[in-house]
Amino acid sequence: MTDNGTTPVQPDPSAPVSAPPVAPPVVPPAGAEQPPYPAASPSATGDPAAPGQYPAPGQYAPPGQYPAPGQYPAPGQYGAPQYGAPQYGAPGQYAPPVPTGAQSYALGFISYFPIPFIGLLVGAIVMAATFPGSQKKGGLAAENGRRAANWGLTVITVMVVLILWVVLLATVIRTQSPFIPIMIYLALGVAHLVVIIMGLVKANAGKVFDNKLAIPYLR
Repeated sequence: MTDNGTTPVQPDPSAPVSAPPVAPPVVPPAGAEQPPYPAASPSATGDPAAPGQYPAPGQYAPPGQYPAPGQYPAPGQYGAPQYGAPQYGAPGQYAPPVPTGAQSYALGFISYFPIPFIGLLVGAIVMAATFPGSQKKGGLAAENGRRAANWGLTVITVMVVLILWVVLLATVIRTQSPFIPIMIYLALGVAHLVVIIMGLVKANAGKVFDNKLAIPYLR
């Protein structure tokens, strides 16, 4: 008996021994770094878990359970850009420029080399000489080349007349005043400049320059 007069209860040897209560696992606060392995829980004896209780490396998901590289969408399976691709053609697909015969008029600027009379005559000859090449190209180039050649032949005609006039004045009439031939030559030089500029503008615009001053030698 005890001091207070009660009889102590003897434990039953045949009764099963209950395990001590297990403490709940410690949950780290939010934002804290997670341990690489699950936190060890106390064992049945109250001791901390031994190292052998951590999951062995083979217990993690094997690499074969992760998506294999071939299971990811291939680069071509992603959505293609919705922007339109440039519609520029290859260099060989561009159409060559259409000949317009502007070169026949441009060569007329040779006339303004600083050689009186001879420069204008050479420029007119060059303009007339380009007609066969322009005629082979056909179309607009042939038409503008023909009209430029007609103007070149017209200038040649006027220049020949002026030269004969000056020679006649100097030898037959025996006058030293070739005023009229010189004025005609100057007017012809101005007209020639206007014609080649207007011919270039019209030809580059894809049109034919209709020169009313030219003698239609070539039809």
